[in-house]
Amino acid sequence: MARSKYMGHEEDMDFKVELYKKQGLSDIQISHNLGISKTTFYKYLKRYPSFLAAYKRGRVEIIEQLENAMYKAALGGFVEEVVTEIKVDNKGEVKSKYIKKTKKYLAVNVVANIFLTTNLNGAKYKRNPDLNPMVDNSQVIELEFVNEEKRNED
Repeated sequence: MARSKYMGHEEDMDFKVELYKKQGLSDIQISHNLGISKTTFYKYLKRYPSFLAAYKRGRVEIIEQLENAMYKAALGGFVEEVVTEIKVDNKGEVKSKYIKKTKKYLAVNVVANIFLTTNLNGAKYKRNPDLNPMVDNSQVIELEFVNEEKRNED
């Protein structure tokens, strides 16, 4: 049986898989960057607990970043943007370097707001209120039915 690329390089492979997952790479991209097939990548996840743990750590971090970004987008408001500007002369030498900070206003992202409220408080913000157990629509239907009967009687 051939020796695994993982054996002898555990720490390096664990570090790389965590880093690649933090960067948001897909499993196929990660396996390509590690120089292994997709099938071998999934075998490593099953066979080596430290590899799986590194993969999960990277995945958790990217999910947290996405959640934070969505939360900020849903609320809107001011954000600080930091840009580092470097001026280089004709010879390629750095002439000056300074950091420029600006405040920008982000408008409320309504889609992010709806998504978060629906998921955080589904009972109150359910998409289909007819299916919501908190709302009793039977009385409304009965009233409409009674009013329709009275119209027919007149």
